[in-house]
Amino acid sequence: MLVKNSAIELSADRKIKPYYLGPMVVIRCLRGGALILAELDGAIWQNKVVAFRVIPYLTKREISYTKEVKQLLDAPEESITNGHLLFVIGALIL
Repeated sequence: MLVKNSAIELSADRKIKPYYLGPMVVIRCLRGGALILAELDGAIWQNKVVAFRVIPYLTKREISYTKEVKQLLDAPEESITNGHLLFVIGALIL
C-alpha cells in the first residue's frame, strides 16, 4: 500500500517532496475503516491511517517480508508466501 503524504498539502515546496509514502503493509483493519500499517522492515506506524489516503501498490515481483512483519500480519501463511494479500475495507477492495 502507498499512503498519501497529507503533511505536504499546505507547504510551499510541495512539488519536490514525495506525494506518497511507502510501500506499507496493512496489519489490521479497524471498525471505522482506519488501518494500522507497518513498513516492510517491521516498524509499525504510530498513527492510524484513514482508508481514503491509501492506494494499492502493485509489484512486478514478489516482496519478501521480514520475520517481524509475517508475525504481525493477520493473514493465512499461504497468502503471505504468494506475495498477494487481499484486504477488504468496507466496499473497497485493496
